[in-house]
Amino acid sequence: MIAPGAVTIIIPAHNNLAYSRVCVESLQRNTPPGYRLVLVDNGSADGSPEYFDTVPGAEVVRHTANLGFAAGVNAGLRRATA
Repeated sequence: MIAPGAVTIIIPAHNNLAYSRVCVESLQRNTPPGYRLVLVDNGSADGSPEYFDTVPGAEVVRHTANLGFAAGVNAGLRRATA
């Protein structure tokens, strides 16, 4: 088990619902409890924002446009606690 708050996992995405779903589900199956999950949507129009809203315990950061990978990760990092 991971000490609560010790790890923040950031997943940025833009219009990759299938890959995002596989990534999140694998993370949930294979990662010990205690991590914090931050999902960053970079202006997706493929259902990713709606899917992110259904992920238990995840914090969702939304952008109205695709700001790019680095900006997405940085937005997630601003929410990180570890």
